[in-house]
Amino acid sequence: MRLIIIVVVTSCLFSAGVTATPPEVDLLLDQVADLKIGRSGYLLGKPLSESQKKMAHRHRLKIDNPELFKFKDGNLNIIGLQENSRVLIMYESYDAISRKEIQDLVGNLFLEYGKPTVFSHDKVIYWAWNKKGFIASEVFETAKKNKKPPKVIATVKLNSTVEIMNVKSKKSSGDAYFIISSEPVLKVIDK
Repeated sequence: MRLIIIVVVTSCLFSAGVTATPPEVDLLLDQVADLKIGRSGYLLGKPLSESQKKMAHRHRLKIDNPELFKFKDGNLNIIGLQENSRVLIMYESYDAISRKEIQDLVGNLFLEYGKPTVFSHDKVIYWAWNKKGFIASEVFETAKKNKKPPKVIATVKLNSTVEIMNVKSKKSSGDAYFIISSEPVLKVIDK
């Protein structure tokens, strides 16, 4: 299931050519990069460092779009623009992971990104940012009630097939993934 969702999120991007004008993409990526959302030393919207480029070259993965690159550093998958080596998407996926391991992953993400913006159905967690920075859950809920949702430019989304906190649930293991991306950037690139 998790791979299907990741493929759906990125399939158009991978198969289509990147046709957005570079200034528009660069402007959005600059805004995202200023938020400093990252994982394992990689930052969303930022170009790879020289050592990261070497890692990308050594661990390159096949991708259908020649204008993009994809590689793996440990369990982290990174997808970026070939032209300027800027990071577009980062994700990790886990098969047959126990509830305890999912809880440990969630704890790690809490330490890295803080209290989530949205925790939904004990299986999905979002951390969200707008141009000004992280969107706290209280701010998000108030804006949603006032029918003025904040303009989200980047998210970290964790999705689990197992209820994360419900220890009484019969299902004690499953699949999980988290993805770090910017929907506005992906939409512009996919035009």
